[in-house]
Amino acid sequence: MTEEMKYVGLGKRFLALVLDCIIFFIPFYMIDLLIFTNITGAEISEYLPYVLGDPIPEYERYDANSSVIGLMLGIIYFVILVSWLGATPGKLILRMKIVNKHGHKLSFFRALWRYMLTNLSYFTLGISYLMIAWTKKKQGLHDKLASTYVVYK
Repeated sequence: MTEEMKYVGLGKRFLALVLDCIIFFIPFYMIDLLIFTNITGAEISEYLPYVLGDPIPEYERYDANSSVIGLMLGIIYFVILVSWLGATPGKLILRMKIVNKHGHKLSFFRALWRYMLTNLSYFTLGISYLMIAWTKKKQGLHDKLASTYVVYK
């Protein structure tokens, strides 16, 4: 990339994450609700308590299906869209993109690696994300390990 990259800070990235959560999780839970009621035969009113952690042993079959579907939708949203469009919809709305050290879109495998590292970063209790605020190139731990950058378009 010939032009200098302008890195995106923590506040804007957090806002993009909020947008992504709205865009991703509302449809996800609507799909999940349909699967829940079809697989378990339960009433819609039983869904919210179950999602909030009220374990019901007879719904174990639903748990496995929901986990697989959640993983697949996460990969579609956070890996395929990033490698195809260059960013998640939340980042695109805010005119950001995720690039490699040369300023190019991520390959599918680099986007997958970044997604896996992002999920592992939850174990640092948010510190790996706070790194964005004080690192020179505004990288979280997942960005540093995947050699990726979030920049303005």
